[in-house]
Amino acid sequence: MQRVFILRNRSFFFLNILLISLSCFKANSYTPEKVVKWYPGHYLYRNDPNYSATNMNILFSELASTPEFKGIQLVYPWKSLENAKGSYDFSLIDRDIAFVKKYNKKLSIILGFKYQVLPDYIYAIKPKLVGDVMVPSYFHQKPGEFTGDIANFGHPDTFTGYSDLMKEIVRRYDNDLNVAYIQITETASSADPAKYPNLDQLEVSYLNGIYKMQALMGTIFLHTPVIQSLNSPRGELESFILNITNYHLGFGGPDTFFGAFDSPDDPLTKTNSDGASPGIYNYNLSNFGVLPIGMQVHQKNLQYSSILNLRADIPHNYSGPDSVQAVYFFAKNTLGSNFLAWQVSPTDIYLAPLKARLIDRTVPLKEDCPKIYLACNYSGAIVVNKAPVLVSPIANKSWVEGSNHSFTVPLSTFSDPNGDPLTYTARQSNGSALPAWLSFNASTRVLSGKPPVGIKNYTIRIRVKDPGGLSVYDDFTLSTPAL
Repeated sequence: MQRVFILRNRSFFFLNILLISLSCFKANSYTPEKVVKWYPGHYLYRNDPNYSATNMNILFSELASTPEFKGIQLVYPWKSLENAKGSYDFSLIDRDIAFVKKYNKKLSIILGFKYQVLPDYIYAIKPKLVGDVMVPSYFHQKPGEFTGDIANFGHPDTFTGYSDLMKEIVRRYDNDLNVAYIQITETASSADPAKYPNLDQLEVSYLNGIYKMQALMGTIFLHTPVIQSLNSPRGELESFILNITNYHLGFGGPDTFFGAFDSPDDPLTKTNSDGASPGIYNYNLSNFGVLPIGMQVHQKNLQYSSILNLRADIPHNYSGPDSVQAVYFFAKNTLGSNFLAWQVSPTDIYLAPLKARLIDRTVPLKEDCPKIYLACNYSGAIVVNKAPVLVSPIANKSWVEGSNHSFTVPLSTFSDPNGDPLTYTARQSNGSALPAWLSFNASTRVLSGKPPVGIKNYTIRIRVKDPGGLSVYDDFTLSTPAL
């Protein structure tokens, strides 16, 4: 399968068509049939997995009794999970799962590859020629940005390293009922243009990598909602949403500014005069109930009503309770949030009003299952896809040369533990196609043919596969004795 993306970043001087080969993800055709864990509600947010245990206990003690409070969202830098290539350490995640379980709450995982320290082996990877551009494995951030660099998944080695890590996380946590949802770092590259004279070309590679990473995440996570944080480039947001929808992800943002629609020039809501490149909040409006939406509330969102006011350092004059309420209703009613992660601490003025807000069950966040999923499981029980099984082996067959014969594979031969429909195929046991005189009808399960004189015996393999790509087979011998 291939997807075509036309990059429309306003800084590009030409259109670039990226052909993203996704053949490596084809094996899991079960992706569209997602049955996910579904724990919508409010979470605390911290960008440091080593946040004080004392403060964590205070926050959870304050909020644990409120049913709308579902758990905590923590950022785990890539290097904290993989300190050397292929050497994984999930002790921080396991520690935090044990912590939330004490309070009967959940953990949301942010997989950090921006503003964070990358594994040393990523820094050691040399630039690689992709097309006609030498692509680095990571980008340095702009001056004034948070300390750290950002991974460039447009470099194939960086993408492979991250892909291997994600597959291990899926193996450990996709079926873990204590892990509520995964959030992916925001899409803005924030690369330093002074260090990269050909940044326009490099961003083509960077965006190509983001699309591939989204495809990967949507394909391998079958039971955990995955939320992509989106903010820029604005010219790519429409294509991002298309890709996210195609791979059954969700989206959200690193900021919830309740006054963003008050100014026509706000980058979160602005649309160009020709109607192109709308800001990300416009996509919230059009995806209520379709895609899962997960927003974050940072301290600046509680102090400033918009990005423009933040840049001009014009805080609003709302009280703590009024600020919490304004952000909450905007996130719920305008942005359609299913998940809302709040950055609060035990000592700031927002904790008490947040607790009061969460106690009020009359206006919960959006809780209905998004249409992108086959089903949402609120109780936590997950339907795990299991491989079909061989129940009744097929007996060997003897067909006389020169005569017409047929055999129907009984439905009782195989069974699927999930009750899924099975697809039948027939080949020789060595993987070769059936001989020209022998045919198999997959719909009717009928094997038929007229053996010519003087041919050898064959070992026939009947294989069944479920919608998730899991399979089992049975071999039997088809002998052709002469008359």
